[in-house]
Parts: sequence; C-alpha cells; structure tokens
Amino acid sequence: MALQNRPQFILIDSRETSDPELQRYFGMLSQDEQQHAKKYQHPLSQTLFILTRGKLREWLGGALNLMPDQVALSTHPHGKPYLSAPLEHSLYFNISHSHHHGIIALSKTSEIGVDIEVQRSMPNALELAKRFFHPDEVSHLAALSNTQRSIDFLKLWTYKEACLKASGEGIATHLGSFSALPLLTHTAHTGAVLWRNITCYSLDTPSELYGAWAQV
Repeated sequence: MALQNRPQFILIDSRETSDPELQRYFGMLSQDEQQHAKKYQHPLSQTLFILTRGKLREWLGGALNLMPDQVALSTHPHGKPYLSAPLEHSLYFNISHSHHHGIIALSKTSEIGVDIEVQRSMPNALELAKRFFHPDEVSHLAALSNTQRSIDFLKLWTYKEACLKASGEGIATHLGSFSALPLLTHTAHTGAVLWRNITCYSLDTPSELYGAWAQV
C-alpha cells in the first residue's frame, strides 16, 4: 500500500462489524494484545480495542509488506504505541476511540496525534475546565450557555489531546499549558500551532463526532 505525504485516517464504527470480522482481527493481534483484549470487562471497549489494533496491524502490514501479525509494536511510557526497531521511524500512527467509534491516523513524515469525542451533554464541563484547562479557555467556557459550553469543551478537549498525543507526552500534566481557543474559529482544514512546534487541525468527522489531529 502506497502512502501519500499527507496523513491518512481510518474511521471505525463498531456497530458495523460482524462477529466473523471481529474474530479475523483478533487473530491478527499479538499474544500480549490478545491477553489485553480478554481483560476488558465492557464488551464495547474490548471490541474497539480489537478493531483498532487489528485494522492498525492490517494497515501497517500493507504499507511495510508484512503480514499483520508480523508487525512489531512497542509502547512509550505514556502509552502511545509505535513501531519497534528497526522500523520505528518509518511510519507514525495514533489511535483514539469514543463510545462506538474508533479512528486510526497514519503518517509517513512525522509524529501524529488524533482524538475523537462523541457529541454529548457535559454538565460538569466548567468544573473539569477549571481543573485542567488554560485560564483563557475557562473564561471562554464560563460565558457560554450549557449547550454551547458542552460543544466547545469537547472540541477544545480533542484539540488539546491530539497535540499532546502527537508529542508523546501524557495529558495529565500539560492540558493547562496552552490554549486551543484559536482553533474554535478556524475552518476544518486550517491548522494552528498551539503548543511547542505542534500544529493542530480540526478533523472532518460524521456529525455525531468532534475530532482533531495534530502533527509535529
């Protein structure tokens, strides 16, 4: 599979997956991944893990001319998976999932991060923002109606998480380090440098999702 210079994305809806297809992807996983999948208590979480990891392996295998189960993956300390040596700098990828949906981002140029969130009411959005977001974002959210606050909170969350996932660092310590407000007024294909040297973009998604991707 030939990759273009721009990132590529695979959007997954677990509701469209048959049991035979799920078993096929389960068979592509490493033994460690299969054991990890079996530990999930929630069937939806287990299904999304199998689908995202299986489709990732299928995609990477096609790009590297390997069978899916021959793709060797490792994990950074903050949980981001990557290709093991000697292929660690040949392709870059990231995964996100929310409710029934998963997404895989793949790049051949540099580190990438992606995040999706299902649209939903967030009654505690302002409380969460005060704990984790930049002060400018908190002020913005505090001035909104409950409905618009939920929308903007989830959009800001996807921007910030995509940036931090591109960096390979955990979200716990850096969510409040930068403001993603500039992206709320950008079009889907116009990015903004939000943090360090990482550019973030809105992601075209189905109407029930918010999404963002970021690249170093």
